Amino acid sequence: MSLTPHEIVERIQKRGSAESLQEKRESFAYLTSFSSVPSSAVAVRFTDRTFQARDGQIIHARVYGADRKKLVFFFHGGGFVSGSLYTHHAALMNLAEGCDATIIHIGYRLAPEFKYPCALHDAIDGFRFFTSEMKPKQVFVCGDSAGGNLAAALSMTLPHLISAQILLYPTLDSTFSAPSWRELRENPIANPKVSGELNHLYAKSMHDESEALFSPLLAHDFSKLPKCFALAGSEDAAKGDAESYVRKLQDAGVEAMYREYPRMIHGFFNMTDVLEGARQLHDDIRSVIRSL
Repeated sequence: MSLTPHEIVERIQKRGSAESLQEKRESFAYLTSFSSVPSSAVAVRFTDRTFQARDGQIIHARVYGADRKKLVFFFHGGGFVSGSLYTHHAALMNLAEGCDATIIHIGYRLAPEFKYPCALHDAIDGFRFFTSEMKPKQVFVCGDSAGGNLAAALSMTLPHLISAQILLYPTLDSTFSAPSWRELRENPIANPKVSGELNHLYAKSMHDESEALFSPLLAHDFSKLPKCFALAGSEDAAKGDAESYVRKLQDAGVEAMYREYPRMIHGFFNMTDVLEGARQLHDDIRSVIRSL
């Protein structure tokens, strides 16, 4: 099956707006359903694991591949309220094929049941647990949308332990200051209204949203952060966050690169079945990991 980005947006619009929490989660599951495990990836091994978070709770993770010299920690999108190890399984099976690294998908706890900074704490705790166990030579952090936010916040927390951050259309600014948020505000997948509502569900208070670990673009010092590869679609309102983050890193003397994919929309990491741009994105991520 082949679809255009516009046809995917039309399908999402036909489903109507997601008002309740359950509707938001169902809508996100649909958005991530445009990927399936390719036959060429059936040989990729994956294992379900657990680790203990700082509050004693057991957190689930899924580990793909067996080359432990390089670890890639992946954090899924979903506005901090949706997504799971299952919504991104097909996409990560696809990515793991030929990746030459072990990918560890952290199943962090979701808002509003678990407010900020719980998701970030789960990310940090999972990172420390698996790096201590596997002792890799290089570690990367990667995430899409809200997962990109967690990857950036983790990079700010443990910059000396991370080789590079790979951010896929990350949402990094709770003030939605980038011009793209205004120019593409009619986009039904990511826009200031939808993304703002999700931020409010994640935050305990408005004060949280002004913290750098909630909104990494609001940080004051970018000079100590690991190199960054930020990737986004041209039709994605969040692309401005990725561009702004790269500029701030470059201004601080950090190696950073931004790449934009023509006609691609928010969420296209999970659309490898139907979009060539999504398949190119996966190829580019694998290339970055292999090259470092």
